[in-house]
Amino acid sequence: MNLYKPNSKNAGHAIGLNFNSKEGRLFVQLIKQVGWDDATKTGTFKGGKFFNVTFNAHEIGAALNCIESSIATKLFHKTDKGSTSIEWAPFTRKDTPDKRDGITLSVNPRATEANKEPVKFGFWFNESEARLLKEYLRFVLSHFFTAEYSADKQRREEAFAKKKAEAGADAAQPASTPDDSF
Repeated sequence: MNLYKPNSKNAGHAIGLNFNSKEGRLFVQLIKQVGWDDATKTGTFKGGKFFNVTFNAHEIGAALNCIESSIATKLFHKTDKGSTSIEWAPFTRKDTPDKRDGITLSVNPRATEANKEPVKFGFWFNESEARLLKEYLRFVLSHFFTAEYSADKQRREEAFAKKKAEAGADAAQPASTPDDSF
């Protein structure tokens, strides 16, 4: 899923989302606008500063909660490269503060020795785009859960095959539901 928000002030952003269901990770790339063509009213993002952030299923749930309930959620990521503050929040305009006009994603890398002046990134999703994002995130979670279920099912089948080989042909079939002994 890719969205672009160029503007004539050259202050727009683009966002790209993709995922790996086996890893259970959503990859998000935010890119700053670098140019504007007044004749065609289009922006350029190629070569712009960018930042990548990865979300797990719980963090996707936090984003969905913001979309559905307008409750802001703050997240914090710390890696070997540095730390980043992330916020999903409802967006309202100053002239209509009681009416939500979408949601925002703010990503603020903290300063490090290698990056003394970090660049802040953000993206505003209008209500229509927030709806698309919601459906995409639900799609992503569905794939995460399907991959997790498939891997669990394969582990159970392998364990059964091993047990069957050790015990002979009379071993019981594996349970169709996860073991609830924990």
